This record gives sequence, structure tokens and C-alpha cells, in this order.
Amino acid sequence: MNICACGSPATHQCVECKPKVSLCVSCIINHIVVFPQDSIVPIRTSNIVSSDMCGICRQNKSVTLLIRSSQSVKACKVCKNTSENSVKLHLKWSNLVTQASDLSEFYERKLALKNSTQEINSHKKIPLMIKYLTEVENNLINCIKEEVKAKIDELKPQSMDEDKELEKLKKEVEEQALVKNPDPTVPGAQLLLSFLHRGKPFQFSSGKAILIDTKSLEDQIRTTIKSIKIDKGQQKKKSVYLFNPGKSTLTRVCLESLRKEEFIFDRNWTFEASWYELESGDLFFCGGNGIDNSEVLLVKSNPTSITNLEHFTGRSGHSIVEVPRNIYVFGGNKGGISEKYSFETGKWTVLPSIPQKISRVSAALINDYVIMTGADTDKLFRYNLPTDTYTVLGVTFDGYINKNKIVFTNNGVTYCMTGDKLFISNNLREWEFQSIADRDWWTYSRPIFHGGCIYFIKYFVRNLWQLNLETYKLTEIQLSNLPDLNS
Repeated sequence: MNICACGSPATHQCVECKPKVSLCVSCIINHIVVFPQDSIVPIRTSNIVSSDMCGICRQNKSVTLLIRSSQSVKACKVCKNTSENSVKLHLKWSNLVTQASDLSEFYERKLALKNSTQEINSHKKIPLMIKYLTEVENNLINCIKEEVKAKIDELKPQSMDEDKELEKLKKEVEEQALVKNPDPTVPGAQLLLSFLHRGKPFQFSSGKAILIDTKSLEDQIRTTIKSIKIDKGQQKKKSVYLFNPGKSTLTRVCLESLRKEEFIFDRNWTFEASWYELESGDLFFCGGNGIDNSEVLLVKSNPTSITNLEHFTGRSGHSIVEVPRNIYVFGGNKGGISEKYSFETGKWTVLPSIPQKISRVSAALINDYVIMTGADTDKLFRYNLPTDTYTVLGVTFDGYINKNKIVFTNNGVTYCMTGDKLFISNNLREWEFQSIADRDWWTYSRPIFHGGCIYFIKYFVRNLWQLNLETYKLTEIQLSNLPDLNS
């Protein structure tokens, strides 16, 4: 590469100087002032420029994509530092970003790429299995070490007492061996006489060691480890559930066939409760009946069973989110109360309250965050799961402070239904909206995505609603009109 005396990439040469002097555009004028008779010509370069060549000096390999207002240009290590005000991107984005106006699409694509990668990684079962098995191995080793150490510590004092008794017996044997007529009342003499076949067999008082069959224990561990596997069965069919208030029936709507199935229990369900279908397929059911019911249930539909869990702060209008092995419950008609239930401990933990009372909360999980909104607010809050802190996001749903809301996410896009608007955002910063039918939008459980549509049971009327995410068409489906799943 030709370099000017000033250090910049050279674009011209003085053919009169011997040897030829390389010049950048800035230094040409200074050279002509000093040597007005010299001839300056452009440096001849190949007309064919490699696709990875710097678009500024056309000499070096490019390493960065510089984004300017009306164009993008590939730059080498030297030339990229001459454009301090340009946005610098990785070269892989060169086909997408050709000017500054493309940057908004770039940021959206980058976020979508991140979310897609995280979603893919979340489905990596083998590394999780390996990690789990390693933890099992460490836990078993630590458990054995702890229990063996505890047993050894327990036996050490007994061992000292045993040593004293045996030393005493040994001394008695040595003394009685030298006596002409050993005393049969002395334990040492009794042991000595038993070996001389002149007395009864000697019985030691230290007892017998009871040992375990380690082979059976090893076989049990092997059998348990081999039973750990990945279930490659069919993917669980998506469904929407309705606990019919005041009745003993649980209705499941299979979204693939839009047919219903009913399960009968030996109790009636409370009004205004909230529920959530867990990854296991069980249903987490809690609250209802105004502000009084603190009941928490784990409900199975096939076969039917109900397990009572530890009570929470009784309320209705709350929203439920599942994070592995934990349930988060936010808000409701008792204020900004937030709680977490652990399936490991079977206990509830009180979390920091939502900064603002939301009487009917709608929440959705996005990676390590839970976003939430609802009635009594026109704001969108973000809860950070690792730090247990809230942030108020920039969006404001102006004019909808008193309206109920449903918030949900799908494929990296966030939606919020409220009043006659469906608000949509790809990044939680910039929002657009679509006009929809004006209803009191809220649901007792999270919306379920299937076949390009979102399905949910609408608050109060308790019919099934379908929202097409391409046409934004809303359809109300009467549950009573749906055919039976088994018919």
C-alpha cells in the first residue's frame, strides 16, 4: 500500500520526483506550492476491486462497515479511524445496511437474532442433561463423603474405648500365661484357657460390626442413572382452559381441532381466580372471590386430582408467570403485591411490590424479564428476575389508564390489547397500533399462540377469543357451540 508522508493512504504520485513521492489528497496542494512545475498523477489501481477490499483506500483488506447518511462503505484498520462520526458495524451486515436509514431495521434484526438464538439454546437438551448428570455425580459423591465422615466421627470415641478394653484384655492374657494355674474368673485367663482347650469359647463384649452390601447399593445407583433420559414423544398439543366458576367442570379447548373436553371434579371452582398451564401440563390455580380467597391448588386433568399448596395473599385480578421450578404472581385488587412460589421448597416468598397498584394485571415473560401492565395505569413495567427490581419503560398508553389490558409476546414481538387498540412493538421502545373492536380486554390466564393466532378466555363473559396476528381480525367463539373432542 502507498502511504503519504503524513501517514494517510496515498491516492496520487509526483512523477517528477526521484524516487516518486506518494501523496494523499490533503498534501497535494502543499507539494505543488513548493514544486509548482511537478506533475501529479493518480496512482493506478486495478479496476476490479475485491469484495473485501477497503472502499476508501482500495488497498487494504476491509475490517469494518462504516455507515454514513446516504451510503455504507467497507473500511480497513487505517481508514476506519478517519471517520469518527460514522456508525461502525460488523462486515456481515453489509447486505442489509447500505445507509443510515437502514439502522432501525438493523437494530430490530439484531434483537430478533438474539431472541432466536436464545430460543434455540433453550431447546438444547443434551448439554442440560450432561450438566444435570454432573450435578448428580457431585451431589452423590458429596453425600457419601458427608455421611461417611459423620459415621467415622461417631465411631472414633467408641474406638478409643474399645482399644482400652482390648489393651486391658491383652495385658491380662500376658499375665495369666505366666501363672501356673490361670484364674478362670479373669477375662484374660478365660481367653487363654479357650485356646488351651481347657475352657469354654470366649465371647468378646465389643459386639459385631454390621456392614452393608455395597453391590446392591451400586446396582440401585446404576438403575437410577440409566432411567434418566430425554422423552422424544409427541409434542404436547396446545390448549386453552376454563375453570367454570360456581361449577365443578374444567373445560379444555384443543386449539388444533377447536374441540372441547370437560373434566368433572368433586368441588366447585371459585369466581375470579387466575390459573396457568405449567410446562408439565398441570394447572396452577389460585385466588378469586374478591380479596378473600388465598387458596392455591395444583390441578391435574387426566386423571383428575387436586393438590393443596401453601396459601398466598388472597386476591383476584393477579397475573401468573412460570419460570423453571418457580411461579411468580403479580398485582391484583390488593395493590402491588408480588410473590414467588418455589416448587422445591413448597413455600411463598414476598417480592418487591409493583411501583403502582394495578387492579387487573397482565404479565408476560421475555428472557430474564417480566413485563406487565393493566387497569389503573397507562405505563408498562419491566421486572428484572435476577435483581428483583422494576423499571418503567418509555411507552405510555395515553388515554387508556382506566382500561383493562392484555399483554403477550410472540416471536420477539410484544403486543398490548386495550380498549379499541392493539399496540405492537419489536423493541419495547417504538410502538405502532392497529384498531380493533373496543372490549374490556383482560384474561384470567396467559394467551396461547397457535397457527398464527392468539387464543384466550376473555374476562367476565368467559368465551374463547381468537386474534389473527397477520390480519388483526378478532373472532369470538362460543364455547357452548364447540363440538366435543370425543364425538
